[in-house]
Amino acid sequence: MKRLMTVAVVVMMIMAIAVPAMAAGHDRSGKSNVWQCDLEPTQDEQSGRAHIMFKDNGDGTIDFVLTGHDLTPLAEYEMRSGGILDPVVKGYANKGGNLLLKGTTDPIDNGSRINLWEGQLRWWTDNGTCTIPDDPQE
Repeated sequence: MKRLMTVAVVVMMIMAIAVPAMAAGHDRSGKSNVWQCDLEPTQDEQSGRAHIMFKDNGDGTIDFVLTGHDLTPLAEYEMRSGGILDPVVKGYANKGGNLLLKGTTDPIDNGSRINLWEGQLRWWTDNGTCTIPDDPQE
């Protein structure tokens, strides 16, 4: 029993160190064609969290899946790419404040930064590490 408790404590300690280290990264791993990024709120009073995963299709377009949790229930959200005003895709959070937006976009035509809007409130990607490269093969 003592040995089992020791093993359990060691495993928990390893997980406590490894899980945050794995989750802390943005961008892609190695030469993968898939990127993952957390979106940050622009204002302190915004609640919830948002995450995007996008994949290079190899033809100049990307497929994306944006998820949001604990957002304003039943509010309309728009995903915009870069500085464009027209949304790439729109959708509504459900009663629980969860949101799923997905589609395909051209980062060269539409900009390379992903933004999520709720009315006049904007969420943005980490501009330093999570932008869609002009040439995703780099």
